[in-house]
Amino acid sequence: MKRLLSTLCGLGYLLLLPTGGALHAQQYTWTTIAGQPGVSGSADGVGASARFDTPVSVAVDRFGVLHVADYNHIIRKLTPARVVSTFVGLTNTAGTTDGIGPAARFNLPHSGAFDAV
Repeated sequence: MKRLLSTLCGLGYLLLLPTGGALHAQQYTWTTIAGQPGVSGSADGVGASARFDTPVSVAVDRFGVLHVADYNHIIRKLTPARVVSTFVGLTNTAGTTDGIGPAARFNLPHSGAFDAV
């Protein structure tokens, strides 16, 4: 959980966890594991060499890989080894086309989920 929280913060998010019906902020030391704060783009890469445009949500698969919905019409993958790659979609190309890899099109993706499979 702490690694996921670090990842969310590295993408510009603060997560408040509910405890007993109220929201409580917890004190953490945050570490950016991919990209650079204040530097946007859509570059695949490892750690600080990767770039995100406007990441808006994260879903975690059963392998611990984070899938990041990025508002520049793509879904990115962030592995536990800090490798960022474009999973599906084409940067800055909106649409609603089914497809594999760069053939798929999204229009401002904002959320995602995985099942147990």
